[in-house]
Amino acid sequence: MEERERCGISGSGWLLIISGACALLICAFAWLLRLEVSEEPGGGVPVVWVTGSGTRYHRRNCAALLRSKPDAISLMEARQRGVGPCDLCGPPA
Repeated sequence: MEERERCGISGSGWLLIISGACALLICAFAWLLRLEVSEEPGGGVPVVWVTGSGTRYHRRNCAALLRSKPDAISLMEARQRGVGPCDLCGPPA
């Protein structure tokens, strides 16, 4: 029988590589779904973006805001104004 060349990585090495790749995918997915949070001390308040004449609130990177100069407000304030969530970017409801 011919002896095959090995790449030098053991079974546990492959397990570590695959686990790391899965962890990176999970982190990337969580980053995509993240809520934008205020940077004030003791923050944790979800922030959404609205335009002066808009009837919807958005995530910061929403394509609907590309040609606008939106203002950041708290999600609670957006609800009080009666502004609804954007159908395109799906901000927190």
